[in-house]
Amino acid sequence: MFLLRGQISLHGQTVLAGELAVMQRSGNTLCFDTLEEEVHALLLSGAPIAEPIVAHGPFVMNTAAEIEQAMADYRNGRFGHLTP
Repeated sequence: MFLLRGQISLHGQTVLAGELAVMQRSGNTLCFDTLEEEVHALLLSGAPIAEPIVAHGPFVMNTAAEIEQAMADYRNGRFGHLTP
């Protein structure tokens, strides 16, 4: 869960806006307490990919070499262009 605004208490720990709470993949119920009147959160779920992850800036790949290639492709305009 990524908290966009406010504060929550999740399993006895306080999660603040801008923080990510990683939870176990068990059960089918999520319980938390809001610590402020207005809370906005983004809840994401998915199966683990079981692959190595390397991140740099906006790029996420499996190896450092792939990150370097993606950065080079970006610098050389190989990501395409958006037209307004």
